[in-house]
Amino acid sequence: EPFFTTKQDGKGTGLGLSMAQDIIREHGGWIEFDSAEGQGSVFRIHLPRTSDPENVDDDLHADALIPAQSLESGRGTILVVDDEESVRATAVNMLKCLGYQILEAADGQQALDVLLHSGRQVDAVMLDIYMPVLSGRDAFKQMREAGNDTPVVICSGFVMDPDEFVILGQGHPPPVEIMLKPYSLDALGKAMAKAVQSGREAAPPAGRSAARIPFFQH
Repeated sequence: EPFFTTKQDGKGTGLGLSMAQDIIREHGGWIEFDSAEGQGSVFRIHLPRTSDPENVDDDLHADALIPAQSLESGRGTILVVDDEESVRATAVNMLKCLGYQILEAADGQQALDVLLHSGRQVDAVMLDIYMPVLSGRDAFKQMREAGNDTPVVICSGFVMDPDEFVILGQGHPPPVEIMLKPYSLDALGKAMAKAVQSGREAAPPAGRSAARIPFFQH
């Protein structure tokens, strides 16, 4: 059941298991579990195998698999911001498969620390919305208020209104894309490639630096 979680409000969306189930189904498998109150749960993942992998008919799986050459490979550094460790880990692994370097943050405040104070180069941000400490909305607003125009891809389990982020951006670039969880590797690759490219196109010519608005903490 998507969005089911035993965590407190604001501590997670409950999409980790749902995303895992979707990935397993894409590979033709299924997941089952046993649970005992007060003891925990055991999950078993079943995936199909072939006894003769060298003679598998390529046409058999043509509709189920995405050709590797059709995936958007990436170059650059992505900051992945999500409070759910399992969801964040899934995104990190997917992006690494596509060729990106990764930085991680568990909430909006950690994301701001990386973007505004760490000196690390970030080419795009993958930003969850509902997080403790500082939400994705507030993090996005404070990024733009600080003059940080790093391209952002919003990833949420809930439908978002794009116009809301136009207002929050106050004239600065809105999110490049808003993706609904769970997402496929293909969709993630295309969104992040679009984000990184938009940042490179907006970068000032060599030898010139963009004006930055100083950020002051209160």
